[in-house]
Amino acid sequence: MAWTTCSTLVRFLSAVFLLSVAATSLEAEVREFTSSDGKKLTGELIGVSAGVVNLKIGGQATKVPFDRFSKKDQEFIRAWFVKNPSLKLRLSHFKREGRGDDSEPARSGLLGLLRPPPENSDAPSKNKGRTAIPTESPYHFEVHVNNNGPVEITGLEVRYRVYKYMSIYSTGNTEIFGNEVSKQEAKGMIYVDGTKELGPIERGKRAEFKTKSIVLNRAKADHKAITTYTDGSTTTDKASTIQREVLEGVYIQLLHKGRVIDEIKDFSPRLEKMKPVL
Repeated sequence: MAWTTCSTLVRFLSAVFLLSVAATSLEAEVREFTSSDGKKLTGELIGVSAGVVNLKIGGQATKVPFDRFSKKDQEFIRAWFVKNPSLKLRLSHFKREGRGDDSEPARSGLLGLLRPPPENSDAPSKNKGRTAIPTESPYHFEVHVNNNGPVEITGLEVRYRVYKYMSIYSTGNTEIFGNEVSKQEAKGMIYVDGTKELGPIERGKRAEFKTKSIVLNRAKADHKAITTYTDGSTTTDKASTIQREVLEGVYIQLLHKGRVIDEIKDFSPRLEKMKPVL
């Protein structure tokens, strides 16, 4: 019986796949493989996922079912995967704690659209296609790590950072600026970071974890603004100071024995300009 492939000689032209291979620095392995019926095939092993082995043959990427390889080659592929696991991170939900199912699916691009709710609002609402989220409550991200490889994987760790942006505004929505100290108090990026060691993930299974909590604060203080003139006279006006914090992004890395094998970056345009690193 001849060798068979999934969608014969499938080319991995997807930019996402190519970037993923480059980012994870997998150790490619050229080898003469043997099929379960004794046929020979020389190729470069570049990945394993969901019962399929990714080979590069003559410069072209090809998918071959795992069970088409000889028992010896299957053991070799399992050992290669243990050293080069291609596990994937997936953001599941951005969840408000203590509110049951009150959560937002953490789909790509969501974070830059999050904004604080209208005044006196304590529930999620929609406004011009953007998601408004309640403040003064702790939130966390729920994250999945999927093992679609042929063997259990150990030695995994996740590190992450969740960002929020804080601004203080005066009446009229004008940002308060004064000396350098008050500038730092007036606006800035704040983050919560952490690490998580993951236990062994069996083949075909997934691990789940959640980030540390982050609170999006919002406060309004009414006060009197007194202006003193050169002639000694004064005027008193009503004024307000508003503190507002909004979610800006999340950066998560999956490491295997200290080496980054996958990562997620989901940033607002403001955070993207800062080129954050972990």
